Amino acid sequence: MSGMGINRGAVPVKPGWQLTFQDEFDRPQLNDMYWYPAYRSGRKEYFKRQGVPSRWHDHNAHYVIEDSLLKLRISEELPFRPQKSVPCVSCITTSDHRFGKDTSEYQILEKFSQKYGWFEIRARCPRGSGLMSAFWLHHCDPTRQEYTPEG
Repeated sequence: MSGMGINRGAVPVKPGWQLTFQDEFDRPQLNDMYWYPAYRSGRKEYFKRQGVPSRWHDHNAHYVIEDSLLKLRISEELPFRPQKSVPCVSCITTSDHRFGKDTSEYQILEKFSQKYGWFEIRARCPRGSGLMSAFWLHHCDPTRQEYTPEG
């Protein structure tokens, strides 16, 4: 996966490795064959149905694609949050899930996943305090992620 349009060059050949996924962000919108433009929307929708508050008020990705660069955005206005101290997120992901009436029933929505391999990203991180940039490799099964489906 890449996205740094500047001096990108050819994908390096790595003997013994096979390229399984790459996105050059060379179209004006995200390629919906690969990406969900939101952060764990299945969990957010489940919380909403249960009347449980979520950590995120707005989990949708706010982004632009310019010159083959994906730019995730967080500004004063987006994503919406009641106070600026409320945590916010702007994210894209290759898998999501939907819970049924409770968290024991779920459907995994996968656009791309793999268990092992070489993962590479070219990115710039923002400067400033209170900011966190990450390239996460999440488990697709919502019951086996870093915290329980219930929170």
